[in-house]
Amino acid sequence: MGNGVALDPSRFEAVERELAEAQATITRLEREAWRIRHMLEVTQETLTVFENGVVIDTSPQFEVMFRGKREDAIGKHAFEFVAPESHALVAEHQRRGSVEPYEATLLRMDGSTFVARIRAQNFERDGRTIRIATFADATAEKLAAEVVRTAAVVEETMQLQTELLVRLSNPLLPIAEGTLLLPLIGVIDEDRASGVLGTLTQGIVAHDARFVILDVTGVEALDTQVANLLVTCARAAALLGARVLLTGIRADVARTLVTLGHDLGSLVTFATLKQGVAHALGARR
Repeated sequence: MGNGVALDPSRFEAVERELAEAQATITRLEREAWRIRHMLEVTQETLTVFENGVVIDTSPQFEVMFRGKREDAIGKHAFEFVAPESHALVAEHQRRGSVEPYEATLLRMDGSTFVARIRAQNFERDGRTIRIATFADATAEKLAAEVVRTAAVVEETMQLQTELLVRLSNPLLPIAEGTLLLPLIGVIDEDRASGVLGTLTQGIVAHDARFVILDVTGVEALDTQVANLLVTCARAAALLGARVLLTGIRADVARTLVTLGHDLGSLVTFATLKQGVAHALGARR
């Protein structure tokens, strides 16, 4: 019989456990590496690793964002991807090892530029300092924000134009102390009727008016809506202590008002604007 050395079975078991644990660790790391690679492939951000300002690795999204091959980026300095106007800003963040996100204009490999949102952080590896940065294209966000701002300006401009048109279509003219003239011209639709009533009531209060002359000489069609407006204006003015004088009543207009059956008792009517003005000025004496 040989004098072989007897091996402790427990030692085999320990080695087997260590191998199993090592294999489990390798499997876990491989899965984690696959997960990270997959995330980097589908994310819209580009992750790039720098050492002493030089690119040593970058994610697949680099080729889309910077319009060039990843392998062509390796070994290039960071500032080859920064537009001149942002050199000082990026250099300051690198110098301070800043972790705060910021925006800078970057340079693609085809020479075009874009605004990126940058986040970066320094790490120590084997006694060396590396800086890992992520870049997100902010162009779409900025364009969307600009569209929103432009839309807001357009909306405000349209509102101002609408208000101006209302004022021009419903001009309230003080012609004497306590007397206002509101000439109505063209077509009176529902929106404009509301504007007329608002202009009239606000004007009475602002000017402490006793008389408001509503001149309908230029109204194209005096229908039910216009007739209702005239009566409503007279009633609103009375509540504010003023009186409406209706001028420009032609024969056809008078017939229309009678046919529509409106009670015009609250209105003082005149055939011409001149007669209405004379009445208002005479009543002031």
